[in-house]
Amino acid sequence: MRHQATASTGYTDGLRYTVQGSGPALVLVCTLAGIWSAQVRALSENHTVVTYDMRHFGRSASRDAAYPDLAGHARDLRHLIDHLSLDRPVIVGLSHGGIVLQHFAREFPDHSAGLVFVSTLIKALGQTRLLLNLLHGYLLDNDMAGFWRVLRTLLFSEPAFASFAQREDLLKRRMFNQLTVDCLKNIYVHALAHDGTGWLPAVSTTSLVVGGIADVLFPVTQTELLAQHLPNSRLLIMDTAHLPPVEAPEQFNQAILKFCDVLASRA
Repeated sequence: MRHQATASTGYTDGLRYTVQGSGPALVLVCTLAGIWSAQVRALSENHTVVTYDMRHFGRSASRDAAYPDLAGHARDLRHLIDHLSLDRPVIVGLSHGGIVLQHFAREFPDHSAGLVFVSTLIKALGQTRLLLNLLHGYLLDNDMAGFWRVLRTLLFSEPAFASFAQREDLLKRRMFNQLTVDCLKNIYVHALAHDGTGWLPAVSTTSLVVGGIADVLFPVTQTELLAQHLPNSRLLIMDTAHLPPVEAPEQFNQAILKFCDVLASRA
């Protein structure tokens, strides 16, 4: 039987976080922390794994009435790292979290040992922009049911979709049910406006850029474009759609551990 690392929870400046395991620090960044359950279980055996709900989302209350912009979320991430006295952790950002991580990389270049960008975008272009506008339109109409019907078809590849459908209620609780129309509007407005092409070439932090070959929302062209703009990055394309950590957790976890090992060997 594998040892299950003890988890502790805390609250700082509007952020509810969980720390599990011991060893080199890994911070996993997504809108809601529940999406990382398979990573926390596996990676906390040899690492200190930190997860949190972003401010104004899920369990994290807001300091004020306004939703943070992407730079505000990046400052929250910096605050959490300082609060926990983490020494240059490896940071993994998924989707919305990957966009926030781009802002973090620009503003705080010395606060991480390595960065992992997963299923995210550098700029909303082409079909991605059309899809984001389509989803945003459901939110403008306050149609959460319609929004979910479209979004759910984009999360997993066709071979994995039947398995997802069997676990849909559980995954929806972890990934979606804590979100409101207003907070989703905030995510999509900022995603549509985001453009990291101007500053990412100056980011020298060692990075891993991960995408899914079957990701329709943020397709391989987006992943490749992001990697091209990061001068010290490696590209990994997985046989998944938009959620590699959920669809192929063992392969994804091994990729993170290998990346951490490479960073440690260079230290």
